[in-house]
Amino acid sequence: MALGNCKVAAALLLLLSCSFSFYGDAGDSITASQPIRDPQTIVSAGNKFKLGFFSPLNSTYRYVGIWYSNIPVETPVLWVANRNKPINDSSGMMTISEDGNLVVLSGQGEVLWSSDVSHGFNHSTAQLTDDGNLVLKAGPKENLVWQSFQEPTDSYFSKMALGSNARTGNKTLITSWRSSSDPSVGNFSAGINPLGIPEFFMWYNGHPFWRSGPWVGQKFIGIPERSTNEYPSGFSLKDEGDGTITLRSLIDPDFRLTYVVTSRGKFANQYWSSEKGGWIYDWEAPSAECDIYGTCGPFGTCDAQNSPICRCLDGFAPKNKDEWNKGIWTSGCVRMASLQCDTIQNGSEVGKEDGFMKLEMMKVPTFAEHLPSSGSEQACKDECLKNCSCVAYSYYNGYGCMVWTGNLIDIQKFSQGGADLNIRLAYTEFDKKRNLKVIISMSVIGGATTIFICVFFSWKWMATHRERKLRSEETLSLKTREAQETAFDVNLPENAKEIKLEPLFRLQMKTQNGRALHLNAPSSKVFVMVSVPPSRNDVFSGEVLWSSNVSHGFNQSTAQLTDDGNLVLKAGLKENPVWQSFQEPTDSYLSKMRLSANARTGNKTLLTSWRSSSDPSVGNFSAGINPLGIPEFFMWYNGDPLWRSGPWVGQKFIGIPGMYTSVYLNGITLQDEGDGTFTLSSIQDPDIRLTYILTSRGKFTEQFWDYEKHSWEYTLEVPSTDCDLYSKCGPFGRCDAQNSPICRCLIGFVPKNQDEWNKGIWTSGCVRMTSLHCDRIQNGTEVGKEDGFMKLEMMKVPTFAEYWSYMSSEQDCKDECLKNCSCVAYSYYNGFGCMVWTGNLIDIQKFSEGGADLNIRLAYTEFDKKRNLKVIISMSVIGGATAIFICVFFSWKWMATHRESITQSDMINSINNVTISDLHGR
Repeated sequence: MALGNCKVAAALLLLLSCSFSFYGDAGDSITASQPIRDPQTIVSAGNKFKLGFFSPLNSTYRYVGIWYSNIPVETPVLWVANRNKPINDSSGMMTISEDGNLVVLSGQGEVLWSSDVSHGFNHSTAQLTDDGNLVLKAGPKENLVWQSFQEPTDSYFSKMALGSNARTGNKTLITSWRSSSDPSVGNFSAGINPLGIPEFFMWYNGHPFWRSGPWVGQKFIGIPERSTNEYPSGFSLKDEGDGTITLRSLIDPDFRLTYVVTSRGKFANQYWSSEKGGWIYDWEAPSAECDIYGTCGPFGTCDAQNSPICRCLDGFAPKNKDEWNKGIWTSGCVRMASLQCDTIQNGSEVGKEDGFMKLEMMKVPTFAEHLPSSGSEQACKDECLKNCSCVAYSYYNGYGCMVWTGNLIDIQKFSQGGADLNIRLAYTEFDKKRNLKVIISMSVIGGATTIFICVFFSWKWMATHRERKLRSEETLSLKTREAQETAFDVNLPENAKEIKLEPLFRLQMKTQNGRALHLNAPSSKVFVMVSVPPSRNDVFSGEVLWSSNVSHGFNQSTAQLTDDGNLVLKAGLKENPVWQSFQEPTDSYLSKMRLSANARTGNKTLLTSWRSSSDPSVGNFSAGINPLGIPEFFMWYNGDPLWRSGPWVGQKFIGIPGMYTSVYLNGITLQDEGDGTFTLSSIQDPDIRLTYILTSRGKFTEQFWDYEKHSWEYTLEVPSTDCDLYSKCGPFGRCDAQNSPICRCLIGFVPKNQDEWNKGIWTSGCVRMTSLHCDRIQNGTEVGKEDGFMKLEMMKVPTFAEYWSYMSSEQDCKDECLKNCSCVAYSYYNGFGCMVWTGNLIDIQKFSEGGADLNIRLAYTEFDKKRNLKVIISMSVIGGATAIFICVFFSWKWMATHRESITQSDMINSINNVTISDLHGR
C-alpha cells in the first residue's frame, strides 16, 4: 500500500513539474525542442531581464518582448520582436525554425517575425543574457549569428551599441512606437549622424528633428542640462576605422538606466529608484522650440528667453523679410557685407582682413569639421582665416579646433554650458560697431545736456500754459465721440471704464485693472500697444507691439471690423482699403477668406498654427495652397510636407474622402488668377460659422456652431491615420491603414532597402523590377512588347500631378501617356479630365471609399507574369478538380467492391456457423 502511495505522489510531482514548465519560466534559452508558448517566459541567468508575451495598453494584440525582471511594478518593454505583425490571440509561439532562424509563429503557423539570418545553421539556440540582449548561436562552436542589439526598437540601454557608417550610409537606429498601444514602427528615429564631427540625431520621417551637438571626446556639448559626470563613466564614442562610428553605453545594467524615443517625439531617460520604488523620469529633449532642428534657419540664432525667439546673427539680415516678420524663420538670414575672399574674387577693393564675432554659451552649428592639427585657439583662428570657405570656428578645451563651411544651421543660445562660437564677418561690420560706440558716447553727453535744458524750459512752460491745456481738452471732447462712432463698430470690454481721444489721434481704452489698449493712426498705420502704467494712470509706455505696416502713410485712416470677421484699414477721402487682416491670417480659415499662392514668385498666404494652446505666437505648422502641378491644399511641418488634400478637380479636393462634397460645391472655389496665382475662396454664409483651424498639435480641423445644441461641433480632422502623413511609404509605395504592415510596394516594384523595409522604415520606398519599353530602347536592349497599365481603384493619387486638358477621353489619356517615355502613371477623373505623373510617385494611399482610379505603367513582362500565374491557377484548379473526381470515383469503386467482399464474407461465416451447429447437434 505504501509503495502504491509513493507511485501516486511521484506521478503528481511529475505532473506539477510539467505544468510549471508549460506555464512558467523555461530557463534562459529557446531551442527547436524547447520553444515558448503564450504565456510562457524565459529569464536571464541573473534574473535581470525577461522575455515573453505581452499586450500593450488598451490593446488585445499579443507581442513578444523583453523587459526588466524582478521589478514589483509595471516595467517598460525594451524590445519587441513582431512589432509590425501582432498575434491576434494567445496561441503564439517563439521557436527555432528548420533553417536555424529564431521565429515568432501564429497559432496557424504563419511566420510573423524572423531573425532572418541569410545562411541556415544546425543546432541553433537563442539565449537571453543578463545585458538584456537576445542572442542566436549556431553550430558546434555556438558562434554568434544574430542579436537583438543589432535590431533595437525604441529603447537604448546598458551595453547596447549604436553604429553608423559615413561611407555606406548604414545606421543602427532606435525607432519609436506608433503610439502607446501600438509598437509598430512610428514616425521618429534616433541614432548617430557620422557626417562631420559625430552627433546624436533624432529624425522625424527622415528629416532632422533634434540633435545633441558634437561629441568632443567625453560628452555631447549641445545638451547643457545633462550632468557632465554621466558621460565619462557611462558612454563612449569610437571610430572603428572603416568609416563606422559606434556609441556604446557602459553603465552597469543594475542601474537600469534607459533612453527611449517616444511616439510623441521625445528622447527621454528613465531609471529605477529602489528607494522610491518607482521609475524616475528626469530629462527629455526637445524641451523647447529652440531645440527643434533649424528653427531659425541658416545664420539665425534661437534663444528661448527672447521674444521672438529667432534673430539673425550680427552682420546678417533676414532672407525673406515678410516671412520673418510673420514668425516664419526657416528661410534664415543672409550676409550683408561680403567677406575679404569674396571681394578679391569679385575684383573689387581688397580692404582689410575679416574678423570674428564671439558668441558665448552656444549650441554650435551642425556638420562641424575637426582640425586636430590646430593646437591652440589662435592657431584655429588663423587656420580659419586662411580658408576662404571657413565661416566660423570654435576651440573647445580638451578637444581642439572645430570649423564650419557653408551655411551655419541650428545655432542656439544657452543659459549655461555650450561653447564659444566665433562668426566670421567683414571688417566693415567691426567699423560700424566702433562708430556706434562713438555715436553712443556723444549721444549720452549730448543727451544729458539736452535733458537739463529741457527740464528747465518744461518747468517754465508748464507753469505758463496749464490753463491752455485744460481748454484744449474740452475742445477735444466732441472729437472723441465722433472718433468712437467711426473707428470701431464693436462692443467695448466689460471692464472698460474710460475712453478719450488724446493728441496725435490716439484712441485710448483704459480697463479697470490698470492696463491700457491704444489704437494709433498718425499715418494710416494701425498700432496696437499694451502697456501697464506705473503709479499714475495718465502715463503710458507707448511701445509698438504690432503694426499693419502699410508702406505709404495716409491721412484720415479708419480701422473697421466687418461682419465677415475682417479687420479693414481704410484711408483717404474715398476710404480705400489699404490693409486687411484677411491678408495676414493666423491659424483660422473663415468664410469669405482667401488663401493664395503664386507658382512663379513663390509667394503664399498661409495659415500658421499657435505655438501651443496657451501661446498664440507662430508655431511649427503652416497650411495653404501648393500651386505646383494641379493645385492642392498642403500642411507643412517646419517647411516640410506633412499632409495634403489631393488635387483640385474643379469642384473638390479628391484626397479627402471623409469630407462632404456639398461643402465644396456650395462653399469653396479655387480660381486661377492668370498670373501664376491660385486663390482658394470660401463663400459660405458667415452665419453658419464654419471654421477651419490649424492646431498646435498639427491637425487641420473643421468646426461649426450648432445653434440647436449651443455648442461647437467638430466634423473633420486630418491627418487622422499614419497613412495620411505625407510620403509615409516612400516613392512607389502605397499605404493602406487597414493592412498590417500599412506599407507595401506597388506591383512590379520591390523595396529599395529590404533591411529597412523589414524593420518598418519605409521612407526609402520602392524601385521598379523591370525596365519600361522606352528604357530598353534607350539602353539598346531588346525592344519587346509595349508597356501596359495596372489599375488601382479608390486611391489617393500621387502629388505633383500634371493636367492635360486637351485629352477628352480616358483612352486618349492612356494613349498619350504611352507615347511619353517620362509618363509613369495616369488617372482620368470624370468631369475634370486627364492627370499624368512623371518621375517618382509619392504619397499614394488606398481609400475605403472615394478617391480615384490610378493606372500605373508597367513593363509587358509583368503582365506576362500575371497571365502565366492565371494559367497556372486555372490549370491547378482543373487538375485539382480532375484529381478530386478520380479520387471520388475510385473511392466509390473501392467502397462498393469492399462492401461486396464484406457481404460475401458474412455469408460464408453464416454458412460455416450453420454447418458447425449441425455437426454439434449430431
